[in-house]
Amino acid sequence: MYIIKAYVERIKGFYSILGECVDSYRMVKPRKPLARQIWEFLALSLHWRAFPQQYFQHRMFAKDCQLSLAQMKSYVPPTTWWRISQRAHTPHNYSIICRDKSLFADLMERYGLPHPGIILKYRGRRFYGADGQPLTDSAADVLIQSQKSGRLILKYSMGRLGTDIFAYDLNADGNFKHGGEILSAQQIRQRCGKRPFILQPGVEQCESLSRVYPDSVNSIRVLSRYRRGQAKILAASIRFGRDGQVVDNMHKGGLALNVNLETGRLDRVGTAFYDTLSYEAHPNSGIRFEDVTVEHWQELKNLVERACHAFHELEFAGWDVAVSVNGPVILEINACPDLYLSQLTAGGLAAEVCS
Repeated sequence: MYIIKAYVERIKGFYSILGECVDSYRMVKPRKPLARQIWEFLALSLHWRAFPQQYFQHRMFAKDCQLSLAQMKSYVPPTTWWRISQRAHTPHNYSIICRDKSLFADLMERYGLPHPGIILKYRGRRFYGADGQPLTDSAADVLIQSQKSGRLILKYSMGRLGTDIFAYDLNADGNFKHGGEILSAQQIRQRCGKRPFILQPGVEQCESLSRVYPDSVNSIRVLSRYRRGQAKILAASIRFGRDGQVVDNMHKGGLALNVNLETGRLDRVGTAFYDTLSYEAHPNSGIRFEDVTVEHWQELKNLVERACHAFHELEFAGWDVAVSVNGPVILEINACPDLYLSQLTAGGLAAEVCS
């Protein structure tokens, strides 16, 4: 029964990938001559011995694609990346420190690495303080009302892709509101049910990134590799929310750009998942991306390297870092991070991850 279920899941996964490729292909016109597309598709298939999903993800079939075949081969297919990351992270038990946001925050505190911190935890229909001690509902309410931050963030502890994140803003009445809902212990119970959540203070991001888009914390995904006691940053991609979204995740419509690893300056053009448009300026603020340099850039790189040493069990990691008014803070860590974002902004990374 288990074998049958595994094969069914693999078939579903294949059809999901195929559907994404077809959608991407239909979106983009004009395309290269069909004979050239077939030749490139087969060449990439033989080179990687895998389905070349990256050919569709990065629109290599488009007529205006300037990549040579050699450059196309530097883009790692998702299936190959999955095999590489699975081999790198054996045993796999360590991945729980990335998936569980509550556990990750506790470890960050233990290692003395900057992070937003936790106000309270909700698990098993009970409340706990940052120290792990149980709280009554009235004590949780007092703790919420005592917060000085202008925004509080309620997150599903096991959430992914920017889902189940709720921002509560402080209003003139002294209450934290999300839409018409006032944040309280009772409201958290109603929203979260049996699922575990954490409540964190919002990050007041630095002025340069807030000017571009103020409604979300515009985080930087830093891809790193840790081998033989050495930490190396492979790529950095910054994401911006848009159109009133309080998250910057690209699955929610966010934009992404490459960050120069030496200077912290943003690239000239941004893009979005499966978007045919290019953006030289943020569509809401109008600020040109090439005029923006990430503040505290060297401090951010130093922080990621320290974190790589602390979480040395993970060879590859994707660090989501925010730049606050006081410097960089690590929001989350992703084991086996999706390589699509990094390759979308920085280009093919085969030389960095396959060696």
